Amino acid sequence: MSDLQLSTRPATEDDFGWMLDLLERNQRVNVPEGERSKTGFIQGSWAEERFQERIDGPGMWVVELDGERAGVVLSSDAAAHSVGPPGLTVATAREAMPDARFFLYGPAVVEADQRGRGVLSALVDALFTDAAKNYDEAVAFVERSNSVSMSVHERLGFREVGTFEVDGREYVTFAHPTGGLRTA
Repeated sequence: MSDLQLSTRPATEDDFGWMLDLLERNQRVNVPEGERSKTGFIQGSWAEERFQERIDGPGMWVVELDGERAGVVLSSDAAAHSVGPPGLTVATAREAMPDARFFLYGPAVVEADQRGRGVLSALVDALFTDAAKNYDEAVAFVERSNSVSMSVHERLGFREVGTFEVDGREYVTFAHPTGGLRTA
């Protein structure tokens, strides 16, 4: 693994097509139910316009492994969310951390053949290090049934700050301080 060349950089408009494809392949509705417990999944639907809205926000980062894009993490300002799971995540985080300056982290997705190689840790570390100039915390939501994402976020040092339910599915609101990755 020491021979791998891993680098992070802010996402650009040139990445949007690849990002959209990666996110769509990993959406909950596109991952067969029997595979979800092995691969994890992300929420929501995506369009390139949503990337454009985020390009000047807390950050969108891409990691390249040996010169090939291997993963992406998105984020957005908490003020941009008032409905659905993102809005409920923001409300839950405000209640748990009333004085914190925080942003919404996620989704983060790594190409299936690049998982387990430090890609996600590099992405999250780059985002959290860069975001520290404007934010104290990153918050995220994960569907409780998404065991892969639950364990990854716990391993990365996220802490549970609350829960909420939408359409009969329970979600966990996680938080993590900015300034770099602090794993558990």
